[in-house]
This record gives sequence, C-alpha cells and structure tokens, in this order.
Amino acid sequence: MTNSELVERMYYSAMDRVHDSEILSELMSVRSDASAHLGILGFEILLKANLLLDGVQFGRSHNYSKLWKALPTASRDEIVRIGQSRYAVYFKIEEVPEALSAFGNVFTRARYDYEIHKDKSLDEIKRLGDEWLKRGAKNREADFAYYPFIRKGLTLGMRRRIEQATSAEYDLPE
Repeated sequence: MTNSELVERMYYSAMDRVHDSEILSELMSVRSDASAHLGILGFEILLKANLLLDGVQFGRSHNYSKLWKALPTASRDEIVRIGQSRYAVYFKIEEVPEALSAFGNVFTRARYDYEIHKDKSLDEIKRLGDEWLKRGAKNREADFAYYPFIRKGLTLGMRRRIEQATSAEYDLPE
C-alpha cells in the first residue's frame, strides 16, 4: 500500500468516527461524553494522516501536542487558518496547545472517569463540581476539558488538506 492509499484509508476511518460523533452530539438524551471520545479518535487519525501526507514518521502516541509540533509549520498554519475561518470567534489560536493536551487527557483518562475521584463520595464530587462552577468553570481547572470548536476546526482543516491532496471526499456537512 502506498502512503497516499494509507492516508485515504485513514481519512475514511477518521471521518466515519467524526460522522458518528456529530450524530451523537445532536441527540437530546445523551448521557455521556461518548461523542467527544469519537470526535477525538477521528481527530487523532486525521492528525496522523496529515503527518503521513507530509512525510513525517510517527510512532504509537496519544501525545497530540508532540504530534502537532511534528507537522511542518506551513501545514499547521493552513489547518489553523481553515479552522479559524469556519469557527471564527470560538476558535482561539492561543488555546490550541492547551486543547491538544486536553484531548489527550480525554482520550486516555476520561474513558475511565470513575477512577479520577474513586476515593471521594458522590456528594463530595458534586460539591467540587459546584465549587468549580462558582469559580467560573474554567477549562484549565476541569478534570476533563473538551474544546469542541478547536477540535472541530482542526479536524476540518486536516480533513480539507487530505481532500486537496488526494481523491478522498466525505459527505459530511461542515
């Protein structure tokens, strides 16, 4: 399989997950962050496909900050430009490093959210959550932060780069 074929295969795998993430996020009766998990998995696959597109080798990793920094500057700039053009005021470039770290935290730790406060009672966890809300619910203070517009913007940018470089296309609204 050529690099180009692998990039396309990764693209379709990622986009299926992004598609399903979008469907879940639109349901009113959702009770978990499963949509974010699927979206972040799709994000990871697209990030790695973009690395391949640029000829950058990578190993097994969920360190999205490290993988992101491995992309050439021009590629990162293009991805960010596309994301910002779609999500404008919600896509804060200065939050990208923090968001990348948060995505890795969600992917590796939020799957097992019950372990985070296993030594605390449910009442204590609720009290901590209420206090966090009173302090302004800042992402950097949260156990898990999702940065949906940054994730969607970067995902869109990486998607568009692959579509421009290959024959891949996916019928999913932006």
